[in-house]
Amino acid sequence: MKNILIIIVMSVLLSLGLNAFAAGDLTVTGNATVNGVLNVGTGGIKFSDGSTQTTAGGEKPFRGCLVRRTTSQSINNSSPTKILFDYEVYDTDNMHSLVTNTDNIYIPTGTSKIRVAWRVGFLPNATGYRRVSLPDVGSDYESNMTVMAVTSAGIPTVLSSSSGVIPVSGTGSEYVSLWVEQTSGTNLSVGGGTGNGTVWLSVEIVE
Repeated sequence: MKNILIIIVMSVLLSLGLNAFAAGDLTVTGNATVNGVLNVGTGGIKFSDGSTQTTAGGEKPFRGCLVRRTTSQSINNSSPTKILFDYEVYDTDNMHSLVTNTDNIYIPTGTSKIRVAWRVGFLPNATGYRRVSLPDVGSDYESNMTVMAVTSAGIPTVLSSSSGVIPVSGTGSEYVSLWVEQTSGTNLSVGGGTGNGTVWLSVEIVE
């Protein structure tokens, strides 16, 4: 009898448009429909990936990593080489380390889609070609996206590109790295911000 009375009282309150408040955490499994206003306090809304949104708006907070070189890196002739990054512009999820494996941006566990962009500048040299490769996520030098150019005398060679949305497994072991190659006949530098501009790599977590 009590249960029937409670159901009747709740139905009346809802029909009158009165607010109902619940103390503590509210967990919804499956779909939920709210006819009216859902009031969220300072705790915010926690998503399945562990992130919490405490501000108004329909989008999740931005997540990603942008790294670059502050000094030049010498690249041997005809020797594919990974760029080593020594500065983090931003890193929301501890995806990069300045101590170990500085060439890799690691994809956080639970991620299903990412977006990648990069830029590499070579010092001027009129001989050979310049190539920048973004391997498949989690692999070394198996080229997934490559940009290549023939050089011109006295002009720095600047290569850049960005990807569409890339699906990933979300295991936590995947990473993104940037490989460069040049055939000038001698060592040639990239990065450093003088003459050949900056070298950077960014990974955005889409979901």
